Amino acid sequence: MFTYDFMINAFAASGSPVYLYRFSYVLSTMRERMRAGASHASEIPFVFGTLTPGQGSTLTPEDQAIQSMPDVSPTKWHLAHTSWFFETFILGPLDPGYRVFDPAFAYLFNSYYEAVGPRHPRPQRGLLSRPTIDVIAAYRDHVTAAMLRLIGRASEAEWTAVATLLVLEGHSVELPGSEASPQLHSINHPLREQAAVTHSTLSR
Repeated sequence: MFTYDFMINAFAASGSPVYLYRFSYVLSTMRERMRAGASHASEIPFVFGTLTPGQGSTLTPEDQAIQSMPDVSPTKWHLAHTSWFFETFILGPLDPGYRVFDPAFAYLFNSYYEAVGPRHPRPQRGLLSRPTIDVIAAYRDHVTAAMLRLIGRASEAEWTAVATLLVLEGHSVELPGSEASPQLHSINHPLREQAAVTHSTLSR
């Protein structure tokens, strides 16, 4: 597996902008159990302004649907993908009573996990108008509620399995250059392109 330094230097050498961030915050209510630190994708509610239920994002539905280049994915895809990760690797194996939100999402929101099935091509993710932002929000609520139930009733052995998946499996896909790491880039790139077009138009 590539190291952080290798990927950072490779992107920098190609002239591409490089952003490296570390998110280590754990909610006070979870610190007793999350002793290994922040889990995969736990920064997402902070990035999208959805930490508090009902708190809206500053991104419009149009912002979240755009795919400005083949190497980035629509923001709404990232939002669904993180929930798909929890659904596929934690809730499915560890919660016998879990009900899959939509079987089609296994194909739409798989990133590069070939062992769990086929996936929609990344360059074509921006061609899909469905599911809508509202459906993805309902999907996230569905998975979040199931995760909270699982965490609340998990035995020590079950929690060990959950924590291992969250920290080891989750962090492995957060390496720069991997499918899941450019979440912020997938937001920034289309907005930067939008700003450039707007500035050019206004300057004429």
